[in-house]
Amino acid sequence: MQKLLLIIIITISFLACQKEEKAQNQQAPQKESARLQEITIPQDVITNESGLQYIVVEEGNGAQAEKGQEVSVHYAGFLMSGKKFDSSYDRNEPIVFHVGMGEMIPGFDEGVAAMKLGEKRRLFIPAGLAYGEAGIPGVIPPNATLVFDVELVSIKE
Repeated sequence: MQKLLLIIIITISFLACQKEEKAQNQQAPQKESARLQEITIPQDVITNESGLQYIVVEEGNGAQAEKGQEVSVHYAGFLMSGKKFDSSYDRNEPIVFHVGMGEMIPGFDEGVAAMKLGEKRRLFIPAGLAYGEAGIPGVIPPNATLVFDVELVSIKE
């Protein structure tokens, strides 16, 4: 009788462990899919003549950079699939460049040039204003629309 009871307890313990492992394995893909949520362009997006689209996430209250001025910008770059390909936030260091001088992809440059200090925007950059047909092998596919969450941190006088 005791042997039977011991076998039942071991069997129940074994089955409980399997259920817990199965539940953990089912949660992992859910976390992954939540993190890689496809990005959609909202209906209230503003579209420039160039094809650049954006939404203002948070209004800025400072100056607007002029052509040639040095700016510091925090950003996170995503594919439309939701996959992040780069982020200055992850490095804890904003990128520094001169507005309108061709140091950045055209859509990024255009989007930042229209921002005020402290402003946050989400830019939707079509392939023609980004990396075009070439893309960046292993990082950005050909003809990819890119999404950037951008914050204008500083403008150097």
